[in-house]
Amino acid sequence: MRRTSEGVRGTVSELKLPGPFFEFKDERDCAELLKNLQPEALIVFAHFAKFCRDNRIPCMVTNLFRRFPQSKSYTHPEGRAFDASIRGWTETNVQDCIAYMILEVNHLGAYSLGDRRQRVVVRHDVGLGDHLHFQVARRP
Repeated sequence: MRRTSEGVRGTVSELKLPGPFFEFKDERDCAELLKNLQPEALIVFAHFAKFCRDNRIPCMVTNLFRRFPQSKSYTHPEGRAFDASIRGWTETNVQDCIAYMILEVNHLGAYSLGDRRQRVVVRHDVGLGDHLHFQVARRP
């Protein structure tokens, strides 16, 4: 690291950052998260990452933009959703995370196609393993 008139210069590894606080199943998704996820979904992601950090549990994003054949909605390709693994979590971790996310950001959640209830997080398995699906509503 070196200080210049423009500020501090150097590589990320030289900065001795405290993270990483989250991981991606596909590392290419890291840049895509910041470039293409809707701002409301980024807010939800930040709350999710904070919950994982505070509870010292893995924070692994498994899907950002891929829409699987069994999907009923387009939240993923529209940049309004992400999936996260719950591998390594206890059932209490899962329930606490869902409760925390509902308390903090459910007002941003998408409306379910089935019962039209607003939900920011859904726990489900669409054939790819038990996971949490985070989603936000469309914005005008």
